[in-house]
Amino acid sequence: MQATLPAIPTPEAQTLALAVLCFVGGMAVPTRFGIERVEGFGRWVAVKLPYKSPPGMDEQQGMKRAVYGEGSVVEDGDDQQADPDTAPVDSEAGGESAQQ
Repeated sequence: MQATLPAIPTPEAQTLALAVLCFVGGMAVPTRFGIERVEGFGRWVAVKLPYKSPPGMDEQQGMKRAVYGEGSVVEDGDDQQADPDTAPVDSEAGGESAQQ
């Protein structure tokens, strides 16, 4: 009967200690700080991806459409939102409203 049951693999002590250390380190990081680090890593990875603008559109205009959305109006370097009621989001560290 014991021959039919496969042995359960157990991790090595070093592997288990590293996993516990990473878990405790992750739990000790404040949530907002950790999320900012993950977002920063995502931006770093996204910068490495090649971008090709849609046919009939130059690269700058295509990038602005990708960033601001499909319905955005982009003319001569002026960035305009498709919805005029949409206000720009200011960061907590400063921004347009913090400087006034």
